[in-house]
Amino acid sequence: MAAASGIEAEAGPEDISFQGRGGAYVTMGLPGTPAIRAQPGPDLHLSGRVLKITASGRIKEIADPVSYEAANNPDGGLVDSNPYGVLALPGRQIVADAGGNTVLEVAANGTMSTLAAFGSRPNPIFPIGPPFVEPVATAIAKGLDGALYVSELTGAPFPTGFARIHRIAPDGTTTVYASGLTAVVDLAFANDGTLYALQHGSCGPFFACPGSIVRVTGSGPHPVIYAGLSRPSGFTIGPEGAFYVSNNGASTGIGEVLRIQP
Repeated sequence: MAAASGIEAEAGPEDISFQGRGGAYVTMGLPGTPAIRAQPGPDLHLSGRVLKITASGRIKEIADPVSYEAANNPDGGLVDSNPYGVLALPGRQIVADAGGNTVLEVAANGTMSTLAAFGSRPNPIFPIGPPFVEPVATAIAKGLDGALYVSELTGAPFPTGFARIHRIAPDGTTTVYASGLTAVVDLAFANDGTLYALQHGSCGPFFACPGSIVRVTGSGPHPVIYAGLSRPSGFTIGPEGAFYVSNNGASTGIGEVLRIQP
């Protein structure tokens, strides 16, 4: 089945975040709706969900963003869900739904709520691509100020400089913190509070340039820390200040983890 094969290609673990002693929270990707999830059969029943994996290896379903999107559709657009980024915090998890264009909170009892929903914007390079570009929320990071920072990949055709980073204050107020970025797939704060972004491609359309790590400076330009990455998909900053990057993230059999000392 063509549809099923496409789902299988995109389903699977998208992000992981640890909280406490041995508790790992994982988002399982799925592009679509509960009906689409049911098409491939029982093997993909965990797709589109948030899971907790204990230190002993026990797997527990924490939340179902796909069903939440189908019931609520917070952004008011096409009903679509693809849980991507996750940040585990004491007593709750924050989820970036790339398909739903939303940021969701999962309470300790499993109740889900919407922290933010982002609308589409006119495509600045139309007719290359569709008339409007979706935001496509990707990663979440918590700043020293207690606020949450959420990145955008944006949808096709991934125009240069069209991606943003949103700031969700502790009181729920949402503002655009930074603009002028391209195809951001991950965020990380250094120990000194500096925010860094991983760009899947440094220019568009359609990832025309290699990926890069940039230091986020509001409206830009954003200083490039490291360029020449090949379709990177995630990164973190180690205790010694080095960047650890998953490179060749869109290719089979050649993925690698790079250590980059800035």
